[in-house]
Amino acid sequence: RGSVSFTAEHQSKDQKDAVKKTNQQMNDLKERLAKLKLDEVELKTTNYLVTPVRDWEKDRYVDKGFKASMTIELTTSDI
Repeated sequence: RGSVSFTAEHQSKDQKDAVKKTNQQMNDLKERLAKLKLDEVELKTTNYLVTPVRDWEKDRYVDKGFKASMTIELTTSDI
């Protein structure tokens, strides 16, 4: 069996927008993977994270928005 991990990550001022774009990219990826018709496919979410993004500027932290990240692992016997 072989496995490959895929990560989608988006940053936006709006948390909902970052999450929506990340989820949409993963859904698109899953559709494309399904079209490959691989044998004995297992998909597993191995990481899902939404965090605020802050940078240190002029002696203080400045909010830059949010980053959403998702990783899925595909395992298959059809290498």
